[in-house]
Amino acid sequence: MKEKVGALLATATIVSGCDQDLSGIFERPTADNVIEYSFSQIHAEQLSDTLPPGVEEQIPNVVAITSEIHSYNSELQRVISTSICSGVRIDEHNYLSAGHCADLRNISKGLAPYCMDIRVDIPTDQSGGVTLDGTKQAGYSPEGTSATSLQFLNYQDILLVETEPGNQPSYNRPTHFRDKSDTVKQGTSLYFANYQPTENREYRNPSKEALLPPQHSRGPHTPAILGGIAIRTVNPDTIEVVTAGDSYGTSKDTDIRMGASGGPVYDKIGNLVGRIVVTDANKMSVKAFENSRNIEIAGMPDEEMLRILYVKTSSQEQVNKLQDEQQTLPRCQD
Repeated sequence: MKEKVGALLATATIVSGCDQDLSGIFERPTADNVIEYSFSQIHAEQLSDTLPPGVEEQIPNVVAITSEIHSYNSELQRVISTSICSGVRIDEHNYLSAGHCADLRNISKGLAPYCMDIRVDIPTDQSGGVTLDGTKQAGYSPEGTSATSLQFLNYQDILLVETEPGNQPSYNRPTHFRDKSDTVKQGTSLYFANYQPTENREYRNPSKEALLPPQHSRGPHTPAILGGIAIRTVNPDTIEVVTAGDSYGTSKDTDIRMGASGGPVYDKIGNLVGRIVVTDANKMSVKAFENSRNIEIAGMPDEEMLRILYVKTSSQEQVNKLQDEQQTLPRCQD
C-alpha cells in the first residue's frame, strides 16, 4: 500500500490508494460471509461501446484528493507522508473519498503526527483546473491497512472533505446517488472514473498547478475512465467488481491501480453507486476467476486478465451523518 519515493526533509511516502495482495483470500467464500447472487452467468458484452451520456456528464465532478500528514520521528526530523487518491464532488463544497486516504493511524510506527493538509484538485470548464484546501473532514477507515480476510471489508471506509469557500468551479450537474432499493445485481455494468497515476508513474491531476510528488513526472489532466462488471455483494455495503478491458478516457486505461481509491463508481444512468476502496494487486485470468467463483463470463476470452476490486456503496444518508460529524482539519502552516 505504501510506496517510498525518496527524501523530502526526512522521508516522503506516497500512499496511492489501497492496493492489496488478495490472492486466495477472497476465493471460494462460504455462504456465511457472502451474499451470493441467484444466477451464474454474466455477459461482458452489455458494457457500452462508448461512455453512456449519463456517466459522461458526471465526469466534471471527479476530483483528485491528496493528503499530507506532517510528523516528527524519534530524532525530531520532520517527516511528510503523502497519500494520492481520488474522489467525487457531492455538493457545492463537499467531496467524498475513501477513509484510508487521510487516516492518521496509517503512518509509520514511531512517528508523531502534528498536522494534516487535504487538497482537492478539481477540473473546470477551462483547461487548468483549480486546487482547494480542505477545511473540515469526517470519516472512518479500516483498522489497519492489510486485507487478510473478508472481515477487512466489514469496516467503513469513507471520507468527507469540506473545502474553503471561494474559487469553486460551477456545480451545474449535481451528483445523484443510486437509490438504495435498486440493488446492484450480478452482471450490472459499472463505470469507474479516477485520477490514478498512469502505468509509467506519470502523475494524473486535473490542476496544472498541483504540486508534483517526488519521483513522478507530470501526466494527463483528464481522468482514467474504465468499465467493469458487478460480480456479487460481499457484505451489505461492499460489491465485488472486475474490470472488463474497456477504456473510455482520452488516454487509454484498462487497468485500475493505486490512486483509484475513493474514485466514484457509476451505473449506466450516471447515478453514483459508490467508491473504490480496495484493489487486488494480482490479476487473474477469466478462466481462473470463473472457476474460483463458480460463474461464467460470456464474451471475454479465457486468457484475458481481470483486476478484482471492491466498492463501498454511497448514499445521501451517509453524507448527512458525516456532515454532522465534521471537524476542523489540523492544517499545516508551512
